[in-house]
Amino acid sequence: CGGPGEACLAPGRPLGAQLEKQAARNSERALQAQQKAQQLEPIIRPLRERGDSLAKIAEALTSSGTITTGGGSKWSAMSVKRVLERLGMQ
Repeated sequence: CGGPGEACLAPGRPLGAQLEKQAARNSERALQAQQKAQQLEPIIRPLRERGDSLAKIAEALTSSGTITTGGGSKWSAMSVKRVLERLGMQ
């Protein structure tokens, strides 16, 4: 690219421009995930407070047809854990 130590994605294309775009996409996805977590709080909080495991909560969300934060239909314990972390409940 331009000079010593400057990272390039491809010949002549500075990596910085790509990283800025990626950072913007990541920020948008994080915001969407936080918003989805807040929407799920009224469903998840009571289940967790009564002592349901992450797997049990995931099963309940999947059974009820609740869409995951990534847009999928099958919840995993890890997905529930991440939602709980976003809500400060973990």
